[in-house]
Amino acid sequence: MGIPNNKFAYYRKKRGLTQFDVLAEIQRVTGKKFRQGTISSWENGKTVPSMQILQILAGVLEVQIDDLYEKPEKADRNSITLPPISTLQHQIDSTQEQYDTGEMDEAYLRLKAISEDMLERLSQISHEYEKLKGKLKTAQDVLNL
Repeated sequence: MGIPNNKFAYYRKKRGLTQFDVLAEIQRVTGKKFRQGTISSWENGKTVPSMQILQILAGVLEVQIDDLYEKPEKADRNSITLPPISTLQHQIDSTQEQYDTGEMDEAYLRLKAISEDMLERLSQISHEYEKLKGKLKTAQDVLNL
């Protein structure tokens, strides 16, 4: 049984990493293969990583193990974070290196994960923009009464 309410996804997104990035780093450090949905299972609290993996995960996310199970600082609820362009460029460059070394399937999966993550974030931004636009219109209508 897993532990719900962990903060794996929060810190991963805060660092601008995809699930694939985290999985690749854990596999690189341990030399073990994990299935594609492993990170998702951890983030959703369905399963719990071993203590060894938790230590690696905390290192990748640049937090203490305890931070992964504590409530993070309250973020601005209207804030949607995007990774810095340099982070995206690094992810794309390393994906290109994978492709160039013949790891085409892995490169495809990584690029797909990066793209899906960015599309999700952009969708959230668009949704928030539309909500704010509606509130602004309502405020303008009230002022015009």
